[in-house]
Amino acid sequence: MAKDLTPPSGTFSFFLLAFLLTLTGQGLVVAGLWRFLEAGASGLQTSVLTLVQALASILTPFLLQSWLETRPQMVLRLLAFGLGVAALLALGSPGLSTFLLLYAALLALFLFLTAALAIYGVLLGSALPRLFPKEALSQANARWEMANTLGLVLAPLIGGFAVDRLGPYALPLFALPLGVALVLLLGLKAPPPLGPSEGRRKAFGGVPLGVLLPVALPALLPALALTGGGVLTALLFHDLKRPEGLGIAWAGFSLGGFLVAQALTRVSLPPVLGLLGGLGLLGLGNLGNGLLPYPHLLLGSLVSGAGVSVARIAFRTFLQRLAPPETLVGLFAYVNVLTQTARVLGSPLGGGLGDLLGPRGAFVAFGSVFLLASLLFPPLLRLSQRVLSPSR
Repeated sequence: MAKDLTPPSGTFSFFLLAFLLTLTGQGLVVAGLWRFLEAGASGLQTSVLTLVQALASILTPFLLQSWLETRPQMVLRLLAFGLGVAALLALGSPGLSTFLLLYAALLALFLFLTAALAIYGVLLGSALPRLFPKEALSQANARWEMANTLGLVLAPLIGGFAVDRLGPYALPLFALPLGVALVLLLGLKAPPPLGPSEGRRKAFGGVPLGVLLPVALPALLPALALTGGGVLTALLFHDLKRPEGLGIAWAGFSLGGFLVAQALTRVSLPPVLGLLGGLGLLGLGNLGNGLLPYPHLLLGSLVSGAGVSVARIAFRTFLQRLAPPETLVGLFAYVNVLTQTARVLGSPLGGGLGDLLGPRGAFVAFGSVFLLASLLFPPLLRLSQRVLSPSR
Protein backbone atom coordinates (compact mmCIF):
# COMPACT_ATOMS: atom_id res chain seq x y z
CA MET A 1 0.00 0.00 0.00
CA ALA A 2 1.32 3.46 -0.94
CA LYS A 3 2.20 5.75 1.92
CA ASP A 4 0.10 8.89 2.41
CA LEU A 5 2.53 11.78 1.96
CA THR A 6 -0.11 14.53 2.03
CA PRO A 7 0.99 17.36 4.36
CA PRO A 8 -1.02 17.50 7.61
CA SER A 9 -3.62 20.26 7.71
CA GLY A 10 -2.36 23.58 9.03
CA THR A 11 1.28 23.03 8.11
CA PHE A 12 1.17 25.19 4.96
CA SER A 13 1.42 28.32 7.12
CA PHE A 14 4.80 27.19 8.47
CA PHE A 15 6.29 27.01 4.96
CA LEU A 16 4.58 30.19 3.75
CA LEU A 17 6.11 32.01 6.72
CA ALA A 18 9.56 30.62 5.84
CA PHE A 19 9.11 31.98 2.29
CA LEU A 20 8.02 35.41 3.49
CA LEU A 21 10.89 35.73 5.96
CA THR A 22 13.46 34.78 3.31
CA LEU A 23 11.91 37.04 0.67
CA THR A 24 11.68 40.02 3.01
CA GLY A 25 15.05 39.51 4.68
CA GLN A 26 17.00 39.16 1.44
CA GLY A 27 15.00 41.81 -0.44
CA LEU A 28 15.54 44.35 2.32
CA VAL A 29 19.28 43.62 2.23
CA VAL A 30 19.34 44.63 -1.46
CA ALA A 31 17.17 47.73 -0.99
CA GLY A 32 18.71 48.68 2.37
CA LEU A 33 22.32 48.46 1.28
CA TRP A 34 21.57 50.51 -1.84
CA ARG A 35 19.80 53.19 0.21
CA PHE A 36 22.71 53.21 2.65
CA LEU A 37 25.31 53.62 -0.09
CA GLU A 38 23.23 56.35 -1.74
CA ALA A 39 23.32 58.21 1.58
CA GLY A 40 27.13 58.29 1.39
CA ALA A 41 28.11 55.28 3.52
CA SER A 42 31.69 54.03 3.36
CA GLY A 43 32.70 50.44 2.74
CA LEU A 44 33.58 50.00 6.42
CA GLN A 45 30.22 51.34 7.58
CA THR A 46 28.45 49.02 5.15
CA SER A 47 30.46 46.04 6.41
CA VAL A 48 29.16 46.72 9.94
CA LEU A 49 25.63 46.00 8.68
CA THR A 50 26.70 42.62 7.29
CA LEU A 51 28.60 41.88 10.51
CA VAL A 52 25.44 42.56 12.53
CA GLN A 53 23.61 40.08 10.30
CA ALA A 54 26.23 37.39 10.86
CA LEU A 55 26.36 37.87 14.64
CA ALA A 56 22.57 37.88 14.95
CA SER A 57 22.31 34.66 12.94
CA ILE A 58 24.99 32.91 14.99
CA LEU A 59 24.14 34.04 18.52
CA THR A 60 20.37 34.53 18.75
CA PRO A 61 19.25 30.85 18.62
CA PHE A 62 21.70 29.97 21.41
CA LEU A 63 20.61 32.90 23.56
CA LEU A 64 16.99 31.76 23.21
CA GLN A 65 17.62 28.01 23.21
CA SER A 66 15.95 27.40 26.58
CA TRP A 67 12.81 29.26 25.47
CA LEU A 68 12.81 27.45 22.11
CA GLU A 69 12.70 24.17 24.02
CA THR A 70 10.25 25.04 26.78
CA ARG A 71 8.27 28.09 25.59
CA PRO A 72 8.01 27.95 21.76
CA GLN A 73 4.73 29.89 21.68
CA MET A 74 6.40 32.76 23.54
CA VAL A 75 9.21 32.71 20.96
CA LEU A 76 6.63 33.08 18.17
CA ARG A 77 5.21 36.11 19.97
CA LEU A 78 8.69 37.62 20.26
CA LEU A 79 9.21 37.06 16.54
CA ALA A 80 5.90 38.79 15.83
CA PHE A 81 7.01 41.77 17.94
CA GLY A 82 10.34 41.90 16.07
CA LEU A 83 8.59 41.81 12.68
CA GLY A 84 6.24 44.58 13.79
CA VAL A 85 9.18 46.79 14.76
CA ALA A 86 10.90 45.95 11.44
CA ALA A 87 7.77 46.91 9.49
CA LEU A 88 7.57 50.27 11.30
CA LEU A 89 11.26 50.92 10.60
CA ALA A 90 10.78 50.12 6.91
CA LEU A 91 7.72 52.38 6.66
CA GLY A 92 9.46 55.27 8.42
CA SER A 93 12.80 55.04 6.59
CA PRO A 94 12.02 57.63 3.85
CA GLY A 95 11.51 60.29 6.54
CA LEU A 96 14.92 59.77 8.16
CA SER A 97 16.74 62.96 7.27
CA THR A 98 20.15 62.38 8.86
CA PHE A 99 22.73 59.74 8.08
CA LEU A 100 23.01 58.69 11.73
CA LEU A 101 19.27 58.03 12.03
CA LEU A 102 19.28 56.01 8.80
CA TYR A 103 22.29 54.03 10.00
CA ALA A 104 20.60 53.20 13.33
CA ALA A 105 17.34 52.24 11.61
CA LEU A 106 19.04 49.92 9.12
CA LEU A 107 21.13 48.31 11.87
CA ALA A 108 17.96 47.57 13.86
CA LEU A 109 16.10 46.41 10.75
CA PHE A 110 18.86 43.98 9.74
CA LEU A 111 19.19 42.77 13.33
CA PHE A 112 15.49 41.98 13.78
CA LEU A 113 15.06 40.26 10.41
CA THR A 114 18.25 38.18 10.57
CA ALA A 115 17.50 37.08 14.12
CA ALA A 116 13.95 36.15 13.08
CA LEU A 117 15.23 34.02 10.18
CA ALA A 118 17.73 32.18 12.40
CA ILE A 119 15.30 31.56 15.27
CA TYR A 120 12.52 30.42 12.95
CA GLY A 121 14.88 28.04 11.16
CA VAL A 122 15.83 26.34 14.44
CA LEU A 123 12.20 26.28 15.60
CA LEU A 124 10.90 24.77 12.34
CA GLY A 125 13.74 22.25 12.08
CA SER A 126 13.02 20.93 15.57
CA ALA A 127 9.22 21.04 15.08
CA LEU A 128 8.86 19.14 11.80
CA PRO A 129 9.20 15.67 13.41
CA ARG A 130 6.18 16.52 15.59
CA LEU A 131 4.17 17.93 12.68
CA PHE A 132 4.85 15.18 10.11
CA PRO A 133 5.12 11.39 10.32
CA LYS A 134 8.67 10.06 10.05
CA GLU A 135 8.16 8.68 6.53
CA ALA A 136 7.10 12.15 5.29
CA LEU A 137 9.97 14.16 6.81
CA SER A 138 11.92 14.20 3.55
CA GLN A 139 8.98 15.80 1.71
CA ALA A 140 8.48 18.27 4.56
CA ASN A 141 12.11 19.38 4.37
CA ALA A 142 11.80 19.62 0.57
CA ARG A 143 8.84 21.99 0.99
CA TRP A 144 10.87 24.05 3.43
CA GLU A 145 13.80 24.18 1.02
CA MET A 146 11.47 25.07 -1.86
CA ALA A 147 10.05 27.99 0.16
CA ASN A 148 13.54 29.28 0.97
CA THR A 149 14.93 28.97 -2.57
CA LEU A 150 11.85 30.61 -4.09
CA GLY A 151 12.40 33.53 -1.72
CA LEU A 152 16.06 33.68 -2.73
CA VAL A 153 15.14 33.72 -6.44
CA LEU A 154 12.56 36.52 -6.09
CA ALA A 155 14.17 38.71 -3.40
CA PRO A 156 16.99 40.32 -5.45
CA LEU A 157 14.63 40.81 -8.42
CA ILE A 158 12.00 42.56 -6.30
CA GLY A 159 14.60 44.48 -4.30
CA GLY A 160 16.41 45.67 -7.42
CA PHE A 161 13.15 46.61 -9.18
CA ALA A 162 11.97 48.50 -6.08
CA VAL A 163 15.21 50.48 -5.85
CA ASP A 164 15.08 51.29 -9.56
CA ARG A 165 11.44 52.42 -9.54
CA LEU A 166 10.86 53.76 -6.04
CA GLY A 167 14.24 55.07 -4.90
CA PRO A 168 14.13 55.91 -1.16
CA TYR A 169 10.59 54.48 -0.98
CA ALA A 170 11.80 50.96 -1.82
CA LEU A 171 12.10 49.94 1.83
CA PRO A 172 8.42 50.66 2.72
CA LEU A 173 7.37 48.24 -0.04
CA PHE A 174 8.60 45.36 2.12
CA ALA A 175 6.28 46.36 4.97
CA LEU A 176 3.55 44.48 3.05
CA PRO A 177 5.14 40.98 3.23
CA LEU A 178 6.28 41.80 6.77
CA GLY A 179 2.66 42.53 7.69
CA VAL A 180 1.47 39.24 6.16
CA ALA A 181 4.21 37.38 8.07
CA LEU A 182 3.17 39.15 11.27
CA VAL A 183 -0.46 38.05 10.84
CA LEU A 184 0.66 34.46 10.17
CA LEU A 185 2.84 34.45 13.27
CA LEU A 186 0.03 35.73 15.48
CA GLY A 187 -2.23 32.92 14.24
CA LEU A 188 0.39 30.17 14.35
CA LYS A 189 0.21 27.53 17.05
CA ALA A 190 3.63 26.23 18.08
CA PRO A 191 4.14 22.48 18.67
CA PRO A 192 4.13 21.35 22.32
CA PRO A 193 7.25 22.22 24.35
CA LEU A 194 10.08 19.70 24.24
CA GLY A 195 11.52 20.26 27.70
CA PRO A 196 15.16 21.27 28.28
CA SER A 197 17.88 19.06 26.83
CA GLU A 198 19.67 16.84 29.25
CA GLY A 199 23.38 16.99 29.84
CA ARG A 200 23.77 20.54 28.58
CA ARG A 201 26.74 21.06 30.87
CA LYS A 202 28.45 18.10 29.24
CA ALA A 203 27.96 19.12 25.64
CA PHE A 204 27.81 22.11 23.31
CA GLY A 205 24.24 23.46 23.57
CA GLY A 206 22.92 20.03 24.56
CA VAL A 207 24.46 18.29 21.52
CA PRO A 208 26.11 14.93 22.37
CA LEU A 209 29.87 15.32 22.26
CA GLY A 210 30.33 12.29 20.01
CA VAL A 211 28.20 13.79 17.26
CA LEU A 212 29.85 17.23 17.01
CA LEU A 213 32.36 16.32 14.28
CA PRO A 214 30.12 13.99 12.22
CA VAL A 215 27.42 16.69 12.17
CA ALA A 216 29.89 19.51 11.49
CA LEU A 217 31.16 18.42 8.08
CA PRO A 218 27.78 17.89 6.33
CA ALA A 219 26.67 21.27 7.70
CA LEU A 220 29.80 23.17 6.70
CA LEU A 221 30.38 22.15 3.09
CA PRO A 222 27.09 23.27 1.46
CA ALA A 223 27.32 26.58 3.34
CA LEU A 224 30.90 27.13 2.15
CA ALA A 225 29.72 26.42 -1.39
CA LEU A 226 27.13 29.20 -1.18
CA THR A 227 29.37 32.15 -0.39
CA GLY A 228 32.70 30.80 -1.62
CA GLY A 229 31.14 29.72 -4.90
CA GLY A 230 29.39 33.07 -5.23
CA VAL A 231 32.69 34.97 -5.01
CA LEU A 232 34.35 32.60 -7.48
CA THR A 233 31.44 32.99 -9.90
CA ALA A 234 31.86 36.77 -9.82
CA LEU A 235 35.62 36.44 -10.44
CA LEU A 236 35.08 33.94 -13.25
CA PHE A 237 32.60 36.03 -15.22
CA HIS A 238 34.70 39.15 -14.65
CA ASP A 239 37.65 37.34 -16.26
CA LEU A 240 35.43 36.16 -19.11
CA LYS A 241 34.12 39.74 -19.65
CA ARG A 242 30.57 38.35 -19.44
CA PRO A 243 28.65 40.50 -16.94
CA GLU A 244 25.31 39.15 -18.22
CA GLY A 245 26.45 35.64 -17.37
CA LEU A 246 26.96 36.51 -13.71
CA GLY A 247 23.31 37.32 -13.08
CA ILE A 248 22.21 34.23 -15.04
CA ALA A 249 24.59 32.03 -13.04
CA TRP A 250 23.42 33.34 -9.65
CA ALA A 251 19.76 33.01 -10.67
CA GLY A 252 20.49 29.53 -12.05
CA PHE A 253 21.97 28.45 -8.72
CA SER A 254 18.79 29.37 -6.83
CA LEU A 255 16.58 28.02 -9.62
CA GLY A 256 18.38 24.66 -9.55
CA GLY A 257 17.75 24.43 -5.82
CA PHE A 258 14.08 25.35 -6.21
CA LEU A 259 13.42 22.85 -9.00
CA VAL A 260 15.01 19.90 -7.24
CA ALA A 261 13.26 20.78 -3.95
CA GLN A 262 9.95 20.92 -5.78
CA ALA A 263 10.61 17.49 -7.31
CA LEU A 264 11.54 16.01 -3.92
CA THR A 265 8.18 17.02 -2.41
CA ARG A 266 6.74 14.05 -4.34
CA VAL A 267 9.19 11.31 -3.31
CA SER A 268 10.80 10.09 -0.11
CA LEU A 269 14.55 10.72 -0.18
CA PRO A 270 16.73 8.33 1.87
CA PRO A 271 18.87 10.73 3.96
CA VAL A 272 22.27 9.07 3.48
CA LEU A 273 21.74 8.56 -0.24
CA GLY A 274 20.48 12.13 -0.56
CA LEU A 275 23.49 13.59 1.23
CA LEU A 276 25.92 11.63 -0.91
CA GLY A 277 24.02 12.53 -4.08
CA GLY A 278 23.79 16.20 -3.11
CA LEU A 279 27.51 16.48 -2.46
CA GLY A 280 28.20 14.59 -5.69
CA LEU A 281 26.04 17.05 -7.66
CA LEU A 282 27.78 19.93 -5.92
CA GLY A 283 31.16 18.50 -6.91
CA LEU A 284 30.10 17.98 -10.53
CA GLY A 285 28.64 21.48 -10.74
CA ASN A 286 31.86 23.05 -9.48
CA LEU A 287 33.93 20.96 -11.88
CA GLY A 288 31.65 22.12 -14.70
CA ASN A 289 32.28 25.76 -13.74
CA GLY A 290 36.00 25.09 -13.81
CA LEU A 291 36.27 23.02 -17.01
CA LEU A 292 33.41 23.87 -19.40
CA PRO A 293 33.56 26.74 -21.92
CA TYR A 294 31.06 29.60 -21.89
CA PRO A 295 28.03 29.38 -22.08
CA HIS A 296 27.93 25.67 -21.16
CA LEU A 297 29.45 26.40 -17.75
CA LEU A 298 26.17 28.07 -16.77
CA LEU A 299 24.86 24.54 -16.27
CA GLY A 300 27.41 24.18 -13.48
CA SER A 301 25.58 26.75 -11.36
CA LEU A 302 22.25 25.01 -11.95
CA VAL A 303 23.69 21.63 -10.91
CA SER A 304 25.50 23.15 -7.90
CA GLY A 305 22.31 24.78 -6.65
CA ALA A 306 20.49 21.47 -7.00
CA GLY A 307 23.26 19.75 -5.06
CA VAL A 308 23.12 22.22 -2.17
CA SER A 309 19.34 21.79 -1.84
CA VAL A 310 19.48 17.99 -1.97
CA ALA A 311 22.25 17.91 0.66
CA ARG A 312 20.40 20.27 2.99
CA ILE A 313 17.10 18.39 2.68
CA ALA A 314 18.81 15.06 3.34
CA PHE A 315 20.86 16.39 6.26
CA ARG A 316 17.86 17.88 8.06
CA THR A 317 15.89 14.67 7.53
CA PHE A 318 18.81 12.60 8.85
CA LEU A 319 18.92 14.59 12.09
CA GLN A 320 15.15 14.67 12.55
CA ARG A 321 14.72 10.92 12.07
CA LEU A 322 17.51 9.83 14.39
CA ALA A 323 17.97 12.41 17.13
CA PRO A 324 15.83 12.27 20.30
CA PRO A 325 13.23 15.08 20.14
CA GLU A 326 14.60 16.82 23.24
CA THR A 327 18.00 17.32 21.52
CA LEU A 328 16.69 18.77 18.24
CA VAL A 329 16.68 22.43 19.29
CA GLY A 330 20.30 22.16 20.45
CA LEU A 331 21.28 20.28 17.29
CA PHE A 332 19.70 22.79 14.94
CA ALA A 333 21.14 25.71 16.91
CA TYR A 334 24.58 24.08 16.60
CA VAL A 335 24.07 23.48 12.86
CA ASN A 336 22.98 27.12 12.48
CA VAL A 337 26.24 28.29 14.10
CA LEU A 338 28.24 26.11 11.73
CA THR A 339 26.42 27.16 8.57
CA GLN A 340 26.42 30.88 9.35
CA THR A 341 30.09 30.80 10.32
CA ALA A 342 30.89 28.90 7.11
CA ARG A 343 29.05 31.53 5.08
CA VAL A 344 31.12 34.27 6.69
CA LEU A 345 34.36 32.37 6.03
CA GLY A 346 33.33 31.22 2.56
CA SER A 347 33.82 34.61 0.89
CA PRO A 348 37.48 35.11 1.89
CA LEU A 349 38.17 31.42 1.24
CA GLY A 350 36.70 31.61 -2.26
CA GLY A 351 38.42 34.92 -2.99
CA GLY A 352 41.78 33.68 -1.67
CA LEU A 353 41.64 30.47 -3.71
CA GLY A 354 40.55 32.48 -6.74
CA ASP A 355 43.63 34.71 -6.41
CA LEU A 356 45.91 31.73 -5.84
CA LEU A 357 44.61 29.27 -8.46
CA GLY A 358 42.49 31.45 -10.69
CA PRO A 359 38.68 31.14 -10.67
CA ARG A 360 38.63 28.01 -12.83
CA GLY A 361 41.35 26.30 -10.83
CA ALA A 362 39.56 27.15 -7.58
CA PHE A 363 36.30 25.70 -8.92
CA VAL A 364 38.12 22.47 -9.82
CA ALA A 365 39.59 22.36 -6.30
CA PHE A 366 36.17 22.94 -4.74
CA GLY A 367 34.60 20.27 -6.94
CA SER A 368 37.29 17.73 -6.07
CA VAL A 369 36.80 18.36 -2.34
CA PHE A 370 33.03 17.88 -2.60
CA LEU A 371 33.38 14.65 -4.59
CA LEU A 372 35.92 13.32 -2.08
CA ALA A 373 33.63 14.30 0.81
CA SER A 374 30.77 12.35 -0.77
CA LEU A 375 32.94 9.21 -0.46
CA LEU A 376 34.06 9.93 3.11
CA PHE A 377 30.67 10.71 4.61
CA PRO A 378 29.23 7.16 4.98
CA PRO A 379 31.49 6.22 7.94
CA LEU A 380 30.89 9.63 9.55
CA LEU A 381 27.15 9.25 9.18
CA ARG A 382 27.26 5.76 10.64
CA LEU A 383 29.20 7.16 13.61
CA SER A 384 26.68 9.94 14.20
CA GLN A 385 23.83 7.41 13.82
CA ARG A 386 25.30 5.28 16.62
CA VAL A 387 25.64 8.34 18.89
CA LEU A 388 22.21 9.82 18.13
CA SER A 389 20.35 6.52 18.30
CA PRO A 390 22.47 4.00 20.23
CA SER A 391 19.67 1.50 20.65
CA ARG A 392 19.17 0.99 16.90
